[in-house]
Amino acid sequence: MNRITAIVRNGKIELLEPIDLPEGTQLTIAIEYDLGVESWTQEEWNNLSLQGLNSLWR
Repeated sequence: MNRITAIVRNGKIELLEPIDLPEGTQLTIAIEYDLGVESWTQEEWNNLSLQGLNSLWR
């Protein structure tokens, strides 16, 4: 798995540097940003993990 940094502008994801992928390549993107997670409970973390797994295994 490669890690790529991007920004959102006008509702679209824009890469900060070019990548070498064939045209039409489908990607799965994990979004990381400050959610204020330092105060989350174990139950909140578990729910987030379950939601992520469910979205991947539909």
